[in-house]
Amino acid sequence: MSVFDLRDVLGDLPHDTMVHECYAPTVDALRAEIRANEHALALYRGITRFPAEDTAAYPGTRSALQCECRQRVYGVIQHSRAWGDLIAEHHPHAVRLSIHTQLIGAPKFGIRLLDAPDAWTTPWHSVARCRTDGTWTLMPRAKAAQLGRLSQRDGSPSHFEQD
Repeated sequence: MSVFDLRDVLGDLPHDTMVHECYAPTVDALRAEIRANEHALALYRGITRFPAEDTAAYPGTRSALQCECRQRVYGVIQHSRAWGDLIAEHHPHAVRLSIHTQLIGAPKFGIRLLDAPDAWTTPWHSVARCRTDGTWTLMPRAKAAQLGRLSQRDGSPSHFEQD
């Protein structure tokens, strides 16, 4: 096993800019793909859900927040595609893992880290909760706080435990 870093390819150049300019599809191309492909649309909708849920104290309306988040999602997809294409170019035989759901035959294998209510729930946008039977699940923080208490490890927040 080895680690691949953007510095291996780009040295000290500005990574995000270089990867984006060299590998990312245009927003227009993504929009066309999302309109034409049900899997691309599902990905877009799945990703769109999280920026809106993760944004606290937005000063505008809920619909304005959702509109802004939809625009940001194109950048997220561009970044993901660019990084994936760069890795594929430099490591064509490598196995790539993802914590997100992947289609059969996709260039990455999706792995589930913990039980979750749906395929889009990941540790990036949720918290771990230990049930009374010792099993674990992922859920939104607010819901976990309603159902249990925050557990500390070495003085830092760790996970929620069911009351």
